[in-house]
Amino acid sequence: MRRILLPPVLPALFTIAGSVVHRGAWPVEPLSEPWPLVAGGILMVTALGLAVSAFLVFRRHDESLDLRKPTRRLVAAGPYRISRNPVYLAFVVFIAGLGCANNSAAVMLAVVPAFAALNWYTIPHEEAYLRRTLGTAYDEYATRVRRWI
Repeated sequence: MRRILLPPVLPALFTIAGSVVHRGAWPVEPLSEPWPLVAGGILMVTALGLAVSAFLVFRRHDESLDLRKPTRRLVAAGPYRISRNPVYLAFVVFIAGLGCANNSAAVMLAVVPAFAALNWYTIPHEEAYLRRTLGTAYDEYATRVRRWI
């Protein structure tokens, strides 16, 4: 697989940039109490649950989420039955939750470039690798299961 930035890097950078923008230039707080913590908490717990579920399914199938390790088999169980990228979906939902919990419009908006980076930079590289490695099994999976949800 061609060397690409590890998936958490770009979303994390956009989240940090959103936080810097919020603190320095655009301190817009769109939610009124108690919604920041309620909405943020729900979104972050949901994201963590999704990521843990995906990790456990990969572990149960003796696979790794680490992109630096070779893929040996297709995993289509658990959250991978409804999303080809549940961990990336969890990243995006977590950023939205973090933005809500901090009541920061700038961090909430960081979801947009984070999603874009994953959708048009990271995922296409991974899908090309999976098509080369897993062949028609991956193609069939990709026709059955949507990229996000």
